[in-house]
Amino acid sequence: MNTLTVYFEDPWWVGVIVCDDAGTLRAYRHIFGSEPSSEEVLTFVLRDFIPLTSQPVTGIVGEPAATRRLNPKRAAREAAQLSGARGISTKAQEALRVAREAEVQARQTQTRAEREQAEAQRWEQTRARARARHRGR
Repeated sequence: MNTLTVYFEDPWWVGVIVCDDAGTLRAYRHIFGSEPSSEEVLTFVLRDFIPLTSQPVTGIVGEPAATRRLNPKRAAREAAQLSGARGISTKAQEALRVAREAEVQARQTQTRAEREQAEAQRWEQTRARARARHRGR
């Protein structure tokens, strides 16, 4: 069974191919450079995957992972957790998210200050009316 995992390793995007052939585990590394699009990953798989994995590499002999039948609902939950844990894929998107959060914080701070100011003004008006009533006006 072969798996390809693409991840960001500062400053490059890297693809790691893990091959599990009859209990022998082999790993290959490919550097994509900038963030690869889906088309670039597909082109890599179609064009470079087989030549890369056919290179002679010493593998590690390991025990096969225990395969057990997984409940479909549990599998769906785990897949949703993994896809949600992946997070933002580009630094630009991360920067946009941070900027949006900063704007929200600034807006909340401003709204809170305006609300407190309006409440203080209403309190002062109430106190002024009470003083006026007390003086008989």
